[in-house]
Amino acid sequence: GTSGSYPRLLTVLGSSAFYELGPLAERRLWVTDGTRTGTKAVRDETGSAIGVDTANGFSKRIANDRFLAIAGVSSTSRVEGLWAVWPDGSAHLAHRGEPNRAWSYFGLRAVGDQVFFVVEDPDYQCWLWKTDGTEDGTRLVTRTFYHWERAAATSTRYFFEGWSEGETQLWVSDGTAGGTRPLVTFGPWPHLAPYGLSAGESRVYFIEHEGSNIHYLWVSDGTESGTHRLSAPDLRPADFWEIPGEWIGDTFVFVALHEG
Repeated sequence: GTSGSYPRLLTVLGSSAFYELGPLAERRLWVTDGTRTGTKAVRDETGSAIGVDTANGFSKRIANDRFLAIAGVSSTSRVEGLWAVWPDGSAHLAHRGEPNRAWSYFGLRAVGDQVFFVVEDPDYQCWLWKTDGTEDGTRLVTRTFYHWERAAATSTRYFFEGWSEGETQLWVSDGTAGGTRPLVTFGPWPHLAPYGLSAGESRVYFIEHEGSNIHYLWVSDGTESGTHRLSAPDLRPADFWEIPGEWIGDTFVFVALHEG
């Protein structure tokens, strides 16, 4: 292929592997079952190939046990949207943007058999959506104030960063408008949170910055009473932006710095 057209594996569903291929500005979604005849570009119901939406060189996608959700653009109509792609390689638009207008997709995370995502429309308004991979099962949850890619999901809840009057917040959603709310508000600059969101089966850990290189570890189970700071000033995560750690079952093992 041309320079930069190396393949990159995205996920495996059933007996199919999905990957992106092509130059950075024109990458396409492909599927293979390991045979020559079973290797092809993924096309939607109109026959259009799917151009992969890349940000900082990485595609915006998430897979659960049923389907791959991936942001992209139709190679024919140039409509931006979120596609649901199934193990057999079939695909359709779960969320459709408007032709010739810029739409952005952020925070794709799997919550059970649903995928949650945030859409920034051409007027820079943000909206939280969820999908089960079908057109009828793709629904608007609520308007939100979302920032960047700071999101995580447990088996039942979606966590993300929000804003209110210049202050950062940790938000949670159960997929309903009434169940989407802020859990905790952090002060204005230099207070910044949540960073490094890492989710297990039932809770999420994240970092709060307080300025002057002071940062703390927090935990949340999706309730106000279960959202609180864990670390003292002399016990901090070993990184400012991410938490170096791994989940072992529902136990989170991480690297920290102890001063004193």
